[in-house]
Amino acid sequence: MGIRFILMVNKQGQTRLAQYYEYLTLEERRTLEGEIVRKCLARNEQQISFDLSRVYCIYI
Repeated sequence: MGIRFILMVNKQGQTRLAQYYEYLTLEERRTLEGEIVRKCLARNEQQISFDLSRVYCIYI
């Protein structure tokens, strides 16, 4: 399994960069981005920045 997409958001949850390497409809992209942002913003500072699905939460 390779890289499916790159997503960069700020701490307010606004998307700053989104690059997809496989086709997703606009609705699928919106749903996926929302889920990832919620996961990243819900973690506290002591939690790790990624999970088993290889989602890295790095804020710009």
